[in-house]
Amino acid sequence: MKVRVTIQNGRINIAVEEGTLEEGAVKIREIERILQAQGITLADEGEVEQHRHDDAHVYTGVQA
Repeated sequence: MKVRVTIQNGRINIAVEEGTLEEGAVKIREIERILQAQGITLADEGEVEQHRHDDAHVYTGVQA
């Protein structure tokens, strides 16, 4: 599963570029748990969202 993580102005954006909304949400939450296990405190956990069509990226953004 292809995942893109970007960091800008203290905000971490995680985008899953393959799979369904449900599959992407599981992967995104897994990455968030990994970051937290590494001592990165996440605040403002957004809901996992999918925009546009069924084949669009699934993503969320959190404040670190």
